[in-house]
Formats: sequence, C-alpha cells, structure tokens
Amino acid sequence: MTLFKAPLACGFLMISLTACTQDNTSKTTSNIDIAEGERTTVSQDSRTYQKPGASVRFSHDFDGRLEPGQPETISLVFTEAYQAGSLSLSFTADDGLEYSLIEAGVFDLQSASRHGLDIELSALNPGRYYLRIFAEVILPQGRPDRRVFGLVAEVGNEESKTELDSQTMEKDFRGGDLITMPAEETLKK
Repeated sequence: MTLFKAPLACGFLMISLTACTQDNTSKTTSNIDIAEGERTTVSQDSRTYQKPGASVRFSHDFDGRLEPGQPETISLVFTEAYQAGSLSLSFTADDGLEYSLIEAGVFDLQSASRHGLDIELSALNPGRYYLRIFAEVILPQGRPDRRVFGLVAEVGNEESKTELDSQTMEKDFRGGDLITMPAEETLKK
C-alpha cells in the first residue's frame, strides 16, 4: 500500500509545482482574427479581462439618482476596437422607467473607436429601476457579436426611501430589521 502512495504523492507534487508561476499578473499576447484578412494583437492582463462577446466597453455620466417626474439627460459612451462593421444599440427598461433616445443608436465602426449617445430617463414613482442596453456588432462577414450592459436608476430622495422602508420594515426578536413581503405557498402531499 505504501508503494502505491509514494508515486501518487510525487505525481501530485510535480503537478502542483508546474502550476505555479513567479508573476501572477503576467501579460500574454495573442493574435486574434477580427475580420477576413485582418489581424490585431490583443494584450490580456488579469486587470483588464473582458468576457467573451462583442469587444465593446461602456461608460456614462449618470450618478444613479433621478427625481420623480423630472427627466434627466444622460451621456453614454461606447468604446470598441473594431476596424470595420456596425454597432447597433437597443434598450429595454423596467415598467415605470421611461426613456427616449435623442439620436439613433447605430454607428459605423470605421469612423471612430468612441461613440457617444444621449438618452433621457424619467420615472414618476420612487423605486429602483433597471435600463438594459443591448450592443450588437455586425462584422463585415455578417457574424454578429453581442454584449449586454445595465444601468440602475434610483428614483426619489432619501426621505421618500426611508418612508417606504419604514412601512415595510419590522423588527425581529433581537431587534434587527426584517423586510416583510407577501408570499403564496402551495403544499403538495
């Protein structure tokens, strides 16, 4: 039995030693096909990792707060690394959150790598709402790449939020906060 354990332990030790590296933030570069005949070098670092999908990044100037009934214009910026194709943006919002685009959300990727878009958001009732942004890149050979972004809008000031919270909050036996919610339960035998 001990003859079997020694080679097994040595094997695990060799595997664990080969998995170790001296620098955990080492960069690797690789060539990736972007379109027919085009190649680009991509640097992949653990701090700048991007999920698979369209190579589009998203930023905005929205602080996350809206006042009920008062529209606010938000500037969205989409940055991409393609040399050709088109970027199409579409939006969906939770019930109660209204949005309107100030210009069309379709961009030619040969013109620039940064694309700005203004959108107007508003909601009548206090609460938390989500705006979903769907980005679709159509490459010259017709292959689509997609990415989804989200934007959270808190509607209402802190006073209305605490009033709403105090109506739904209860205390447990230790004095901690509990949020009560309606529930329906079905029992099966």
